[in-house]
Amino acid sequence: MKLLDYWRISRPDNIAKHIFIIPGIVLAIIYQPFQIDYLENIFLGVLSSILAASANYTINEFVDHKTDRFHPLKKNRALLKININKNKIITFYFSLVFFSILLAMNVNKYFTYTILAFLFSGIIYNIKPFEFKNKIYLDILNEALNNPIRLFLGWYMIFSDLSSIPPASFILFYFFVGAFLMTSKRLSEIIFFKKFGNIRSLIKYRSNYKYYDQTNLTIAAVFFLMLISFNSAIFLIKYRIELILVYPVITILFTLYFYMTIKSPEKGVFPEKVYLDKYIIILTLISFMLFFILYNFDMNFLNPLLK
Repeated sequence: MKLLDYWRISRPDNIAKHIFIIPGIVLAIIYQPFQIDYLENIFLGVLSSILAASANYTINEFVDHKTDRFHPLKKNRALLKININKNKIITFYFSLVFFSILLAMNVNKYFTYTILAFLFSGIIYNIKPFEFKNKIYLDILNEALNNPIRLFLGWYMIFSDLSSIPPASFILFYFFVGAFLMTSKRLSEIIFFKKFGNIRSLIKYRSNYKYYDQTNLTIAAVFFLMLISFNSAIFLIKYRIELILVYPVITILFTLYFYMTIKSPEKGVFPEKVYLDKYIIILTLISFMLFFILYNFDMNFLNPLLK
């Protein structure tokens, strides 16, 4: 294995997923005024999170290298083109884990606990006897759990104790966003295989596709979207009535994401590609800017909505 092979299996192109850490940082700063010392924690914390994610991707690439050959796109992954040295892969994995935890310990103990939870999530998703990635709906819920974990990673870059935690409605919102994104990915894979492959190859790639189809995944996606809508509305109204004006942008954002994963399944198979779509980026930036503006400016004409 060459150095470039290690770089590829750590999937640096997935770094876009760490955008889900940012709201945890922002929300924590709203609760606790920003201090210059936080910059070091944020730098170390983000680096630790990237290494932990790369460790999870490494074990995923190693475990999946035999089944990825049935996937029209994933068959081009690094481990399918080289002679695999199991010991080197395991050493690389534990090196990433070691340095991730080492950096985490320099942030604080609660951030370290969260990194350990992130790494454990990667283990139960990929490795037997758990191997949740091949179990219907458990694969979705396992991946959904990574979203609030990322939220807490951002949160504990600022907070170093249990004096405060993110609002329950925001944690649930984050969890159901993760569930929706994973469901959309599964739906995209079915649509993609119907267009460019066949379902039998899809089942060889992931055994849980014996039970998934477009109908039950679409229903699941709509179910999670409703829960996203419910919890986001609770959070926005409860903490500041002006924030409800962000709600239409959030609705459009998730509607567009769902449309894109169905219309362009080759992108939906790799969600990080959808995250980098210009319209998704624009709507995300608009929602962030609106949140900051509405959080700091009163709009008294909205007060009757609380009665």
